[in-house]
This record gives sequence, structure tokens and C-alpha cells, in this order.
Amino acid sequence: MKKYGIVFFIFIFTLAVTQDKTVAPASEKESAPNTPEIIPVVELGIDSITQNKDGSYQIAVYMLNEQPVAGYQMDFLPAGVVTPLSIHGGVSEELGYMMKSSENGKVLGFSMQGTPIPIAASPKPDKNILYYLDVTIDGKAGRELMISFDSVVAGSKGIKLEAANIPYRFKLK
Repeated sequence: MKKYGIVFFIFIFTLAVTQDKTVAPASEKESAPNTPEIIPVVELGIDSITQNKDGSYQIAVYMLNEQPVAGYQMDFLPAGVVTPLSIHGGVSEELGYMMKSSENGKVLGFSMQGTPIPIAASPKPDKNILYYLDVTIDGKAGRELMISFDSVVAGSKGIKLEAANIPYRFKLK
């Protein structure tokens, strides 16, 4: 377990050190230096939320990426509403990624072998499921939520990739 803590620390430290390095498409690099707009190269969102038989929910998180991805960290919003129980499946599991989730809504995924997640082959979110997250969602039946996340996505050599986080409207059952 201590080994995972050290790996997690190295991953987060690498992302923190490289936060100001952003990779953008070639057309963005050629724009005037005074233009602050940065075009995202990664889109993250929720494809679906389904209720499990035990009353918990399964969230299918997708990623549409224009560049290979080396790792990701997501904090679910609104804070304190989504409590992860387990994380599994998707392209992350297929590629052997180490995936961890914590009770405070944080999700982390990266490859111990350095295997990148390849560029999305399809523009359809349901064809690009990053992982499935079993969760409890705090609230009463009928409550409508807008679920999203803050994210940090790393490309090769730990360079931060600009990401767009797409919110998902959901009504508790």
C-alpha cells in the first residue's frame, strides 16, 4: 500500500510542476500571443448514470481525446454529493491502468508501465468509456443535480492537457 502512496505522490507532483504547460492544437500555437483562449484537446463527461439493484448508482465516465493521455485526476462536483464505492472497466482497465477512488469524490488513473490512452477513435461518448464508477449520491428522490468534475489530465512527459468538463443533469430516483 505504501508503494501506491509513493506512486500517487509522484504523479500528483509531476502534474503540479507542469501545470502551466498546456498543449494545444497547432492552429492555437500559431495564433497571436495576446489571445488567451485555449482550445481543449480532451473532453470529459458522463455518458450515463444508472441505478444498481442495491440502490447505489453506476456512472459511466467518457473521454474524447485528440492526444494520447498518460493519466487523469478528477474531483466530482458538487463536492460531498458523489461518494465513490468502486471503480472498474472502460479503456482504463483494458490498458491495465491503476485506478483509485476515494470517499471524498476523487478519482485517479495512470499506467505503471507508461501506457498511454490512445486518441479517441470515435466521436461518440459511449464508445469511449474511460471507467465505470459505482457511487452513492446524497439527496432525496426527485432532487435534480448537475454533476461534473474538476480535472487534471496529463499527456506524455506529464504535460498538462487542456480539458473541457461537460456537466450532466441527473434526477435522483
